[in-house]
Amino acid sequence: MELLDIWNWIQQNGILTAVITGVVALLFNQRQKSIERFYSQSGETLEKILEPMYYSLKEIKNEEDENHKMILIEKFFEEYSGKKGKLSKLRNILLIDQILNTEDCFREYFLNKNGENRKKLFYKMRMLDQAVNKEYRSIFVTLNKNYNWYKVLFRTNYILSAVFVFVRWFKETLAFFVGASAFAFIPLLYDKYLGEHVLGNWLEVNKLIFGLSISALYIFWIIHYFLLKDTMQRKDEISLFQEWFDKTKLGKWTNKNVWGKIGNWNVERRARRVRNDEDV
Repeated sequence: MELLDIWNWIQQNGILTAVITGVVALLFNQRQKSIERFYSQSGETLEKILEPMYYSLKEIKNEEDENHKMILIEKFFEEYSGKKGKLSKLRNILLIDQILNTEDCFREYFLNKNGENRKKLFYKMRMLDQAVNKEYRSIFVTLNKNYNWYKVLFRTNYILSAVFVFVRWFKETLAFFVGASAFAFIPLLYDKYLGEHVLGNWLEVNKLIFGLSISALYIFWIIHYFLLKDTMQRKDEISLFQEWFDKTKLGKWTNKNVWGKIGNWNVERRARRVRNDEDV
């Protein structure tokens, strides 16, 4: 039997379709099981060890008396010593290594109490606090990223819910276009200045797409910020950029001369409305 005849026989008997369907189903089931296992393990990590560790380190950080701080550090490593076997529940080998490294620094200070070892220990504890804080927030947001979103949707009517869904979807779509067009500048600029100009005027087109997309994204980010601020469990990239921009001279000028005037206008408008109501 020739190869073509075998291929036709496979197609006629539906074997190829069955194999593809089986492979897709297997991969999908494995992915679903991995996701379920991830959420289960992450929830256990957050509840059993990461959250108590987070608040213990926060207490150490906020303690001003150095002698009492040392007592809290000692209690911390009594609870989270590598010998107790609790650290494996963190499931993050980099964080476990950092905890063990900090514990070694604590043991070193305990054996040789001097100013240099004390200073080194406090530095290691600050770094550990930042690492645990980052891990805690990352897992918390991963597990609860849509909690506030659904809370807002379920307490509003269907029309507003549809509007909110559209605003969020369009904002994320614009973010994709901004990222894609920004990435497209690499081959386009290479083609124009170092290549053979085979892409023609696509650089100008991409500039237009990038400019329009980033402008529309900022507008929809403002709309999203005011309408759906409570749904964001973390600061997005534009919020971080906004914080940086507010610290610049241009940002301060914009806040004072644009947003400040808009805010004053709203205050005056509300005051006039109150006066008119009182006159009536």
